[in-house]
Amino acid sequence: MAEEENQTQNVTEFLEEAKRTQEINQYGIMKGSTLHFTLLEAKINFKVDFYLLSKIENKTLKSTQGKEGLYQAQESFSLEIEHGLEELVIWAMQSSASGLDDRFIGQVRIPVKCAEDQIPKEFQLYIYDHQKSNQGTLTLSIHWIWNVSKYLEVFYENLKAQREHNQATLKKTNNKVEFLSSLQ
Repeated sequence: MAEEENQTQNVTEFLEEAKRTQEINQYGIMKGSTLHFTLLEAKINFKVDFYLLSKIENKTLKSTQGKEGLYQAQESFSLEIEHGLEELVIWAMQSSASGLDDRFIGQVRIPVKCAEDQIPKEFQLYIYDHQKSNQGTLTLSIHWIWNVSKYLEVFYENLKAQREHNQATLKKTNNKVEFLSSLQ
């Protein structure tokens, strides 16, 4: 029990320090956090070779090639995010033979608040062109490595609940021992 109390005290102190030193954006995400996403599948409504460009905060990543309207590489990407205020934008681009005449097919815009915690969330989204015509679908999984103070708050609450459960179990055990001792 003393070890649990010591652990709880350490977490409390670390949590208070994290709250004093972290800069949190409007979504409760620590500036400098990491956004993780996995491009699971993309289907374009016509058979073309294409790739996906993902962009946020002036950082751009390119996927491998989708063939004949289908992308199934399941690539994962991680981006360090400075502010977390922009949307993640993913463009579907038709590949040209030269690479110089690639054509915009459509895009998906994902607000960062969709990735509200460390639990990956899967979304299937429509890819729209500039005229708002449906050009296909994109399935992705997205989540944050969120701020330390939020993580520690959840950890602390779980630790506290476990400690309370252990104390209740110990009390029940002591009551049974006392009852059995009184029978002798």
